Order: sequence, then structure tokens, then C-alpha cells
Amino acid sequence: MAFYKFGQNDIFNNVLEAHPKTEFLIHDRKIYYNGYVPETSSYSTESGQDNPYVKHTPHGYLSLYEINVDRQKSLHTLTNETMISPYMIKDGSLSTFQTVSATSFAISAYGDKITGSYPMSSSLAVERYVASSDAQWETCGKSRPRITALKNTLNFYKKNSPAYDFGSKDTEEVNLVSVPSIFYGSSIEKGSVNLKFYITGSLAGELQDTKRNGELLQVGPEGSSDIGKVAGVVLYNEGFVILTGSWSLDSNVASQERYRPCPTALGAGVEQCDEPRWIYWGQLGDPDDLGSPGTGCGESGVPSSSFYMSFNGTSYIPTVTMLAHAKKGELNNSTNPTFLTYNQDNVIISDTGSVWSENSELTIKNTAKSPYDGYAASFQKQTWISQIGIYDEDKNLIAIAKLANPVRKTEDREFTFKLKLDI
Repeated sequence: MAFYKFGQNDIFNNVLEAHPKTEFLIHDRKIYYNGYVPETSSYSTESGQDNPYVKHTPHGYLSLYEINVDRQKSLHTLTNETMISPYMIKDGSLSTFQTVSATSFAISAYGDKITGSYPMSSSLAVERYVASSDAQWETCGKSRPRITALKNTLNFYKKNSPAYDFGSKDTEEVNLVSVPSIFYGSSIEKGSVNLKFYITGSLAGELQDTKRNGELLQVGPEGSSDIGKVAGVVLYNEGFVILTGSWSLDSNVASQERYRPCPTALGAGVEQCDEPRWIYWGQLGDPDDLGSPGTGCGESGVPSSSFYMSFNGTSYIPTVTMLAHAKKGELNNSTNPTFLTYNQDNVIISDTGSVWSENSELTIKNTAKSPYDGYAASFQKQTWISQIGIYDEDKNLIAIAKLANPVRKTEDREFTFKLKLDI
């Protein structure tokens, strides 16, 4: 086996910038991520299964490690298998899981096993906060730590647009859309955010950050008098969308759409509590809850409404490009047993049986082809390169690059193989 050291100009380190597109569709109280519909588990009909899907995550959720794929929630009586869970042993480092309370950790003894749970999953989160003038302010809108935590961040971006001004977002009606970083990577690409509001399949409103400064401007539907209005802002690096647009998108919306809990008892057959607005984008709601003052913070049900969101993420992928050279007159030997002529004595044994040595007169099989039938071509050394191993400085094999088709290497030919590794 031949070893060659990479030269100074044989290794190149680069970073690739990728912008994968992500799409979310919210309809009928379900979230769909990139159009994916989760598969139903084979254990979905058995007792103890609180999630019927193969990955144990509902619509629109990503499983971080994809562990416990199609495993039963409770102990299986036949296979004796159960859900895999992470664990830690309590020791002097006092390390534990974030889901373990300080009290339960304190009462556990050193050496005890502390367990967590899988799957670890995430998805799009939509939170609507009512205004201080709303009857539900005390129970639904007064406490908004996720909004107030973004005050300094919003004010920091005021240099890009006055729409970022925090102002009275701690008391007015706002809609916070949270996008976990697993969906966009390092940041959301500017100019790629698109939100749509559908009612019975028809486009009622569309937002885009056409100026690439974080402002979400209404751009549709065509002919709308609201085109050009700012309905919210995007925090590209932090993964948040804050919607404040309160104008009506359709004053003739079907009566079964209830975008917020009804403030008072309504008469028979009257269920519409508000018109569609951007501050109600993405609401799932409970279709059986009409709502009443001071109770419930979710929307009352929007069975005919759909909400769409798309954006491009930004991912930086470190790559290493390596050039491996097969020079002329080299790599003309092989350790493959078929390289030698068949039926030779590979080892010479002395008459006394005390000396074993390799036969130095072994002949190499002539694999050179002749264009003439029944004629043996002149012998020439040739090998076939099928794979290239990459070793560290201690000659430990760390990677193997395999060729789709072996390359014939003769002594008068030379090759350079380009190897690329994404980290």
C-alpha cells in the first residue's frame, strides 16, 4: 500500500452558503411542514399510544434525533421493548436536564439515574396577545414575557425601519410567530419571507419583505386597497415574525370563521366574532369554543381559513477539497491476490521446515489485452484504482472515497482525484 502526503496546494478549505426553502401550511388545526404528512405507526391502535405517528411527533413537527421510530409508547408484552430515553447519573458536576425541576434533582441521591424523554421536537409557534382594552386583557394579554424580551432587539433594528419601534407592543394586540433555528440555520434570508392568508381557498392577503429591511408589506391580492401597508416585521437573525396589521382583509367572510373568542353571548346562528386580520394569522383555535370574556386565550375556530408561510434559511457548510495525485510510474502494484498468476507457491519452506520466506520469483498476471484473437499482448504493469483512503498524521484511516467505476492505471498515465468533504 502506497502512502502519499498532501502537498501545500492540495488542500482547500471553503465555506458554502446555502439557502434552503422552508414552507409551512396551517389548515384545519394542523401544521404541515414542506407538505409532509406523518406516517401512521403500526402501534397506533394499541393502548398506551398517545401519538399515532411513526416518529411520535404530530403534523408539522421535526424530531431532532429521530429516535424511537415506530416504537410502542408503553412496554411491549411480546418484544419487551419500550421507548428509548436519555439519562444522566447524578454526580458532583450537578448536571441535569432542563426538564428536571430543581426540587426533584435536589432530593435524588448521588448515583441515581436521571432520565429525560424523546422525541425532542420543534415546530412553528403562533401566539396572539390581546390589547389592554380587550375584556380578556387580565387573563390573556397582560403577561407577555416573550414580547417584552424582544424590546431591546426591536429597538436595535429601528435603524432599518421605524416599524421596528417597540412602542406599545406590551399593551397593544400583536401576533408573535416563532420559528425555531432548526428550520432556518444561521438566519432567515432577507427578502425571502412570504405570508399568505386564505379564506375558503381564495387569497385574502399576502405579505412580503420586498424592501429587504424587515418590513412585511402587503402585496396582494391584486387590486386590494391595502397594498403597501406594513403589517409587521421580521427578526431575521432571531427567527421571529411580529404581526401588528389590524385592518380587515375581508368584510364578507363566512360566518363560521371565529378569529377570536366572542366577547359577549351571541344570538342563535351568529358565530362570527371578528373579520380576518393579520393579527389573527396562523390561529389554530378550538372549533367547539365560542369563548366568553375572561376565559380562554385561543381562537374559537377557523375551519375555512388557511395560513401559508415560506422563507429561505441561511446555512454555512464548511467544506474541505483535497487533491490526490496518482503519478506516472507509481501505483503499479496491488495487494489483491488476483494480481498474481494463479497457482503459484507464495511461500518457500526450507527442507527442515524452520525457514519460511516469501517467494521472490512470483509472476504477475498479464492483464494486457490484444486487439487480435488468440494473440497474447506484451506484458505491462497496470492496476485499477477503486478507492482512496484518507489517513491522519498517525496513519489512522479516517475516510474512504470510492469511485463509481475503477480507473485503469498504467505506468505511463497519471491522474488527479478531487475529493470533497462537507463538514
